[in-house]
Amino acid sequence: MINRDEYVQKLKTQIDAWNAEAARWDEKARKAQTGMKAEYERQLDNFRKKRDEAMVELAPAAGRLGRRLDADDARDGGFHQEHAGRLRARAAQLRQEMTAVVGRGFAFDDLKPGFRFRTHRRTIGEADVAAFINLTWLTEELFAVVENEADSAARAIKGRPVPGALVYSFAEGLLLPTMQDTGLAFLNCTLDVKAPTVVGDTIHVECEVVEHRLTSKGDRGLVRFANQVVNQRGETVLAYNPLRLLKRN
Repeated sequence: MINRDEYVQKLKTQIDAWNAEAARWDEKARKAQTGMKAEYERQLDNFRKKRDEAMVELAPAAGRLGRRLDADDARDGGFHQEHAGRLRARAAQLRQEMTAVVGRGFAFDDLKPGFRFRTHRRTIGEADVAAFINLTWLTEELFAVVENEADSAARAIKGRPVPGALVYSFAEGLLLPTMQDTGLAFLNCTLDVKAPTVVGDTIHVECEVVEHRLTSKGDRGLVRFANQVVNQRGETVLAYNPLRLLKRN
C-alpha cells in the first residue's frame, strides 16, 4: 500500500511533468513562424486547460487519500508503539532471567533446626590489629604496645594479643556470605570470650541453627545460631548466639 510521502512525491512529479510540457509548448510558440505561432498557442492553451481541469478533479481525491493515509499512519503507529513496548518488556524480563545473582546467602526457608555449616578461614595479622585499634580507639597498652622479650615473658598471654571485639568482627565478616541479600536485621546475642587470640592465629566460624520460627506477619523469619570461633589448633576462642531476621526466600 502506498504511504503518504510516496503519494505526495508522485503527485509532485506529475505536476512538474505537466509544467515542463507546458514550457516546451510555450518555447515552440515563441520560436514559431507567424503562420504556425497561432496553432502552437492554441495547442498550448488546450494543454493548460486539460492540466488545470485534471488538477481540480484530483484535489478532492488527494484530500480523501491523504486523510485515509493519516488514519492508517496513526493506527499503524499505535500498533508499532504497542508492539515495541511488548518487545522492550520481554527483553527486560529475559535480561533478569539470564542475570543470575551469585553469592546469595541462606534464606529462612533454606534453614531448619540442627542445620550446621562452617566458614572459610582468616589469619589475623599485625596490620589488622593496628587498623582495628586505630579505628575503634581501643588503645589499651595490651594491644597498642609491643613489649620487649623480658616484659613479654611476664605477661599472662604469650604473643601479641588481639581484642575480642576484633575476633567477633572478623567472625561476622566470615559469615557475611551466608546472609548476603537475605539478612534483614541483627537483633541480639550473648557473647563469651573462651580463650585469647594472638597475632598470627587463623580462625573460622562453626555454626548451628538452634531456633527457627516465623514472625507474626509470616513474611520473614527469626533464626538463632550457636556460633563458635575456632582457631588453627581446634580451640574455641569465642562463642556467641546471634538472633537474626531473615527473608523467607
